Amino acid sequence: MTLIAREGPRRAVLWATDMLLGLRTARHRVPRRMDVDDAVVHTMPSREEIGGALRIFAESFDLASETRVLRRVARVFPWASVVLVRGGVVEGYCWFRVLPRKRAILLSMAARTASRGRGYGRAMLSFGLSVLRDAGIEVVDLDVEEGNEPAVRLYTSLGFARRSIDPRRKVARMRKALGP
Repeated sequence: MTLIAREGPRRAVLWATDMLLGLRTARHRVPRRMDVDDAVVHTMPSREEIGGALRIFAESFDLASETRVLRRVARVFPWASVVLVRGGVVEGYCWFRVLPRKRAILLSMAARTASRGRGYGRAMLSFGLSVLRDAGIEVVDLDVEEGNEPAVRLYTSLGFARRSIDPRRKVARMRKALGP
């Protein structure tokens, strides 16, 4: 059996789950924003802002196949999609997928190379976690590549704890409880 044939049913289930959870969480589709120095962090990104975030994703990661997933998640859970905009340009993003049982996973987070080191990652992630907490999400998971020490330091400083390591994928799973 080919990889596409094996992954087809799994993708269909993920799509259906996303759509159902998107409908159940539609009440949270309220734009939220926070000013950060000379930039704005906000939810509910526009089509152009999603495009800008996907360009940053393509620059940061070698996972072209995942752009379709990120685009769908931004449409289904726009209230859990955070972008940082400065001067009309998307400087970073932080997207979460909402899961059953009051859980979420950080799917992807990145800032433009020229914008790194300014605290934008901390601002986006903190803001995103507060949005999720207000929506009733109790646990957030994320996967981080082993060796990505700046990311591990950021996540640890925001209260994430290492749960497990997958040596095949060379990633560590981290978790943060947001509380009831």
